[in-house]
This record gives sequence, C-alpha cells and structure tokens, in this order.
Amino acid sequence: MAQALLPRGLILRQTQPGLCVSQPWSAGLCGKQLQALHYAAAAIAVQRRFQLRCRARKRRQRPRQQPSGEEHITALQQYDFADVEYWDATYSVEGGTEPFDWMGNLEIFHKYIEHASFDAEILDLGCGTSRLAEQLHDIGYRHLTAVDISAVAVEAMRRRNAKLRPTIKWLQADALDLAALKDGSMDLIIDKSTMDAVACGHGCWNQNLVRIVASAFRVLREGGTYLVFSDSFIPKTAFRFPHVTFDVTVSTVSTDQTGKECQAQLSTGYVFEAVKSSASPLRSLDDVLVEAAEMDATLNEGSA
Repeated sequence: MAQALLPRGLILRQTQPGLCVSQPWSAGLCGKQLQALHYAAAAIAVQRRFQLRCRARKRRQRPRQQPSGEEHITALQQYDFADVEYWDATYSVEGGTEPFDWMGNLEIFHKYIEHASFDAEILDLGCGTSRLAEQLHDIGYRHLTAVDISAVAVEAMRRRNAKLRPTIKWLQADALDLAALKDGSMDLIIDKSTMDAVACGHGCWNQNLVRIVASAFRVLREGGTYLVFSDSFIPKTAFRFPHVTFDVTVSTVSTDQTGKECQAQLSTGYVFEAVKSSASPLRSLDDVLVEAAEMDATLNEGSA
C-alpha cells in the first residue's frame, strides 16, 4: 500500500457544516458575480494551455491581456471543458499521435508522487494524451489505471502503449462518476487540471465539483491521497465540501518548461494534497447536490 504523501505548506481542515462555497454569497449579487468569475477563471486557464497546441499548428492565438468580467463569462460559455464532445473533437484532430501534458510532466511533479510505493494502486484521472502514466510505468510503478472521458483519447493511448506498456489499464470513464472502479481501490489519484476542466461545465459548476470529489473520495482507500495540480484555487473549496472529509495541504509549483512539449503559459500552479480522513462526512452526496444545483441556478441568473 502507498504511504500518504508527506504534508507541506498550508494545512486546511474542514470546519464548516455547510457548503463552503456559500460563504462568498453573503455579499449578495456582487458576491454571486465574483463567484461566477472565480469559476470562469479556470476556463480561461485551461483555454490558455490549450492555445499552446494551437500555436504549434498556426491557429488563432488568444490575446495575453487579462480578460474582463464579460470575457470571463463568454469564455465559460464558449469553451465547455466538461463536455465529452469537446474533447473527442480535440483528440480526433490530433489523432493521439502527439503527447501533451497539462501543466507539465513528471519532471515537475515527481517530488509529490515519489512518496508512493511502487506497489501503490495509482489512478491518472483525466489522462488525455499525457505521458504521465507512461513515465510512471517506466520508473517502476506497475499498478496504473488511466481514465479519460474521451474514448478517442483512451483508444489512442491504448494503441500507443499496447506493446511497450501492456500492464497500464486504459478506461473511458467520467471523472464525475468512476462507476467502473471499486470503493477503496486506489492509493493515489493524480489530477492535472481535470478538476479545473469539470468546473467549467456551464450551468453546473458547483454540481460538477461536488461530484468529482465524491467519486475520488469513494474510490480512495482511507489514508489515500487525491493529488490535484491546478491553475486555480477552486480545489480548496471543493475539498471542504461537507460530503467528503480530507486533510488538505496546499503549496505552489513552478510549471515553467519553456521549449518543451508541455511548456506552460502560466508559470506557477497550485498543488493540493488531499488525504482521505477517517472522519465521517457531515452530509450526504444527494443533499449537497441539491444545494449545489440551487447555487448553480443562481449563478446562471447572475451571468445572464
């Protein structure tokens, strides 16, 4: 079994009995608008990283200047990074022949993963065409499962590794559900901007965050770690939802890899090491989803 990743940085512990994202709403409509921009910022970050691919193919580049509030909302509505059709279309164009690593590759993130034993059951959540699972395999990890919502990406990765890395399990699965995986079956879940992506699902921002942390919480063993690399502070909120119990450590990491296949436009990312606690959740998933749906409906009204 894997050892829990060593804590570093700021420790966050769950203290609120209700949805933590309800806190900014006490300011009324202004608070709601700010909350909408908070989620839209993730869409902008993911979009910027995707534009790196576009540059290589001489596609239109997005301007570098800081987007206004209206531009945030427009990007959130136009780029639904939580939608399977978006990703299938993306990977169909690429054909899965070129690897691409969101935020960086194992060179950047190895120090956060190396505490896991080689016998650990590891899940690459939202693998896309990243080389992460391949690189972990090549340094000695043997119990690797990689999932992505895009069947196109999964099939491309399966073909790419059929001979060299036949032990990696490639599954088409929704990060919001993970029905194919058993309860408590994983020691470590690695998420590079997948939580950012699902938080961009227009009209269901909070609901998607509620679901992704619930699915990760279910498949993790007690003491297992959900390791999230993010462009935003959205995971800080998600890990404090009352239907899950995590002890969370937050730190920053430099993602600057200029000139490499995974070069990053944003030079700094956040690292969230969330260890599944033995404490019982304060509320049920169904109850939290009801409140999240109400909050999303209010956000939709505020951005209309």
